[in-house]
Amino acid sequence: MTFPAYRSRRARIIGLIGGVVVFLWLRLEDQNALIAALCGIGLAVLALGIYTWRQTGGKTYSARTALLGAALFGGLCGLTGAVVAAILMLLKNGFHAHLFPDFPFGMISDMLLRAPLWTFAGALIGFGVMAAALAALSQAESSE
Repeated sequence: MTFPAYRSRRARIIGLIGGVVVFLWLRLEDQNALIAALCGIGLAVLALGIYTWRQTGGKTYSARTALLGAALFGGLCGLTGAVVAAILMLLKNGFHAHLFPDFPFGMISDMLLRAPLWTFAGALIGFGVMAAALAALSQAESSE
């Protein structure tokens, strides 16, 4: 399996859009932990995806290596996503500086306690997405 070549302009635009979305969310009066979790996962996937794309773009890997790499990438995204979500919640508390914080300490620590489960789920998602991509690629090659 050959991964697409790295395109720095496209990566910068995607990173900029992700940063603007998180910046706008930090400014809103919102206490929804789901949005914080989605922003954390989004930033983790974006940052790790761009880094991985830069390292693997244009290279060819065996199916076994691609499956293992995708599982590791997904697990790392899950772990990093929980930590980034907790950091974003803490940043939002600091920016707003209310008497009663938007995200109490218990909610932030609960987000960090989800890290092992998110790591496992991310690894399964990464493995599943790569398995589906390899199956589609194999199907397309056999039909030619």
